[in-house]
Amino acid sequence: MDSSDSGSSAALEQKTEDASVPKSQKKEKQPHSKKQKGGLKRRWALKAFIITFILSAFFSILSEMTESLGIVFTSILLLVFVAMGIIFDGVGVSVTSCELAPLVSMASRKVKGSKTAIKLVKNAEVVSNICNDVIGDCCSIMSGACTATLVLKIVESLPSAPEKILAVGVSALVSAMTVGGKACLKTVAINKSKEFVMLTSRILSVFQKEK
Repeated sequence: MDSSDSGSSAALEQKTEDASVPKSQKKEKQPHSKKQKGGLKRRWALKAFIITFILSAFFSILSEMTESLGIVFTSILLLVFVAMGIIFDGVGVSVTSCELAPLVSMASRKVKGSKTAIKLVKNAEVVSNICNDVIGDCCSIMSGACTATLVLKIVESLPSAPEKILAVGVSALVSAMTVGGKACLKTVAINKSKEFVMLTSRILSVFQKEK
């Protein structure tokens, strides 16, 4: 009986001590994770704006240069931007689909590119935003500019060619290539996300050594 009474009295004292602690002090002990996340998101939004502005300006200058190029070079440039849009879309999908555990296991075995892959997956939201939104949108703008230039070049070379039908046909072909390519690569990026992320990280490790 004495031991049970002493235990209950100790619990009662603990409760009274907890109740005596001001709520303001309890709040101070809580981590400010929400504020930190909000600050990071605002900073990233500003960075995304600056990056997009710079890339858009660069690609706009590049699109002006396509007017002086011939049909062959314009076609090659168009294919390059379509391919870039498809590839970066696949990278953005793969980092959001990839699980972290297999990459950590590979990093413990010191597999080349695994540390970079872990960074990509941990920052999947930012990486996906850059690849899908920033670079993807810029590539779409450039492919549209190249398509318009290509149509004008063909019309100049073949005055008898129907401009409207040609414009619709080329635009439809480019759109089909872009959408179809993204759909095919997206399936691969989801089903083989680990391999896709590792391939990306190995390419990045060529330009930047892993620490």
